[in-house]
Amino acid sequence: MLDVVYIHAKDPEYPESRRKTVGEMEEYVKGLVYELKFNGISTDFKSVEGDHNDVTINGKSLKDIIRDLGDDIRIPEVGEGETSPVVSIGSRDPKSWNIDCVEDISDLLMKNAFSISYAEARKEKLPTY
Repeated sequence: MLDVVYIHAKDPEYPESRRKTVGEMEEYVKGLVYELKFNGISTDFKSVEGDHNDVTINGKSLKDIIRDLGDDIRIPEVGEGETSPVVSIGSRDPKSWNIDCVEDISDLLMKNAFSISYAEARKEKLPTY
């Protein structure tokens, strides 16, 4: 189970942000949650007002999840002449984002955060022998 919360106080002030408004970011995260549910992953989403903008997954801040990943960012393998329907790559480096503006996170980093959070949640549920 993934518990996803988008906390927002105001529209981002970073002009190069990938998502320009709280509404745009909320729709983006909802879309990702829908994809997860469609693929059989139990996911809950809430959008709440707060004193800052952030996304938490299972209580952990997106910034912390990405920071913990370090250089272990997964990029989907795509064959020659194929395009990836899984990750949207824009004109900017997908590994770059303004860490102070959660709305600027790339699709690649966001999906890595969801993947690692799901793996951690599954790991906690696995029995040990």
